[in-house]
Order: sequence, then C-alpha cells, then structure tokens
Amino acid sequence: MSKEQFYGTDQPTTISYLEFGAIDMENSRKEIWDFRLHQKAYDWLMLARYANDMVAYANLSSRLGNEPLNVLADYYEEEMHHAEDASLNLSKLCALASLGKTNPSFFELGQTVFGCIEGMDFIQSLAEKREVSLPKMPLTDVHWYGVDISEYFNDLAKRMHQGYKMVTTVDLDSLPKKLDVFFAKGVTLLYGVHTSDEFLKLLNRCRCAIFDYSFSMNKEQVTTIGTGKTVTYVDINEFEHGCQKLGVSLFVRKETARYSSETDRVFVDCVFGEESVCNEYMQLDRTMRQQFSSWAKEEPGLQRIGNNQFWESNEWLPVTQYLESLRSEGKLPRA
Repeated sequence: MSKEQFYGTDQPTTISYLEFGAIDMENSRKEIWDFRLHQKAYDWLMLARYANDMVAYANLSSRLGNEPLNVLADYYEEEMHHAEDASLNLSKLCALASLGKTNPSFFELGQTVFGCIEGMDFIQSLAEKREVSLPKMPLTDVHWYGVDISEYFNDLAKRMHQGYKMVTTVDLDSLPKKLDVFFAKGVTLLYGVHTSDEFLKLLNRCRCAIFDYSFSMNKEQVTTIGTGKTVTYVDINEFEHGCQKLGVSLFVRKETARYSSETDRVFVDCVFGEESVCNEYMQLDRTMRQQFSSWAKEEPGLQRIGNNQFWESNEWLPVTQYLESLRSEGKLPRA
C-alpha cells in the first residue's frame, strides 16, 4: 500500500485524517469545513506544527535583549511543541562545533522543514547574550542534508531557507556516502529502521551521530503503534555488539535515560561514533550545559526556556556501564 493512500499504516483499516470545522455549543451541532486523508492530512498538520516553532524561534531571537527572559520563557512555553527543543538544538550545535570543521555537513532523517536552523540560531543568540563560550558556527556555512518521506516538506524546506546550502530528498542512497553530523528523533527511527544492521549502517554514514531511541532490552520487539504502523524496537544488546564489530562507541546521557519494566525497553539520548569523536562532543556538550545551568540558577526564565533538567543533563556513560548500573539496581537480570 503506498504512503499516498495510507500514510503511516500497514493496515488498510487504519488511516490518517485531518478534520477542521466548528461546533455550535448552543445547538450541539458540528460542522465540518475541511477534511483530508493520508499524506495530505499528515503534511498539513505537521507543517502547522513546525512552522509555528520556526516563527516562535524567529520572534524569540528578535526579542532577545529587549524583553526579560521571564517574558520570553512564557512565550516559549506557550508556542514550542516540545519543551526540550532548545536543549536539542544546543546538542546539534555542539556536535557541529566539536568537529572543528569550517564547512561541516548536517544530516537529519525526518527533517520536515528544517526548523532546527531557526532553533539553533536562537541558541547561538542566547549564548552570545551571556557570553557563553559556544563556538560560533555560521549556519549558512553548514551543508544541510535531509531525508523525508514527504515531497512537500522536502520542497518547502528549501524554499524557506534559500540562503542555505541544502539538499532534501526521499532517497537516502542519493546522499554522499560520508557526512559529519547525524540527528534523528526516536519516533522517526522507529518508522525508518527495522533491524540492528540497518540502524548501524545509517548511523555509520556520519562521523558523529546524536539521537534518542527506545531500545528493547531482550530481543527485538515488533509491535503496532497508534498510527497502525508496524515498528521494530531494536535489541540494545545486538546493537551494542554491532558497535563493537564496527569499532565505534555508544554513550548515553545518564540524566535522561529511563527504563520501563512494563515494556522492557530503555529510552536513551545517545552519541555514536569513534570514541575520540564522541569524547570531543561530550566534552563540549558538558561545558556548554554547565555554563547554561549556572546562568539558569540566576535567571529563572532560562530554566523554563531550556527545561532546566536538560540544561543540567551533562553526564555521559558508555552504554555498557549504563546497562550494568541497571543490573546493579536490580532492574535487569544479570547477563
């Protein structure tokens, strides 16, 4: 079944839809003014969501320095879809800067309209306001690569960022074989990869990969999620073994990692790559978060813009050490 007919589902009985209308509260009557299905429903909803984030970041950047951070924090909390978005954009900047390249490349799987550019621009402006020592990275010097199943988003991302070096496509294989920084959200990876080997091959295209993901703790788990789509949760033990075979390292952010005994899965923020590359990234990430965290103690508004737990999330562990800590706490059986 094509994605145009049944976006996000393997089941023809489950479809994506978008409905817009009005409810007459007095007469208990509902009117539907527009109704869309499948890919169009997804595109229209997600465009509204991500365009709203982009406009919010642009407004935050222009208002920075003219209004108190508490006022800007109110606006951030009201407009941003994910509270941790500012923290994620700091991670992306640290990954780019840690490589020490003049014209690095950045590859996002599921980039939609590349709204991270406006978010990263805001974080740079925020850092400059307090002289946080975030290395300056002109975003127009970055080579941006995006892979998205939506042709609409791939087209629109370039139209909305015409001053940037940008390639967007539905075809992963059309991208250069080796890039610098990779980023993806876990939900995108659930849709996009279905085996440990496929996952590792994707990440290994880049020198430094940052992502979040929910790993199965014992064999891969195949299940159907809310959209009706069948997804696979990769086994973390098989994935770790694959890392060893490739000679690469996997580290997890300690403060945000969480294990669910109900699903037998662990959610982790990760950095993947050669150990020396990961170390450079983690050191810069740690330094930046310590500086932002110190500033947030003086400025309550900053705590809310970054969601303070994310500013303070600066401890990294090798995945083997993190898993051993779960076993020592009795949350996992001994290997």
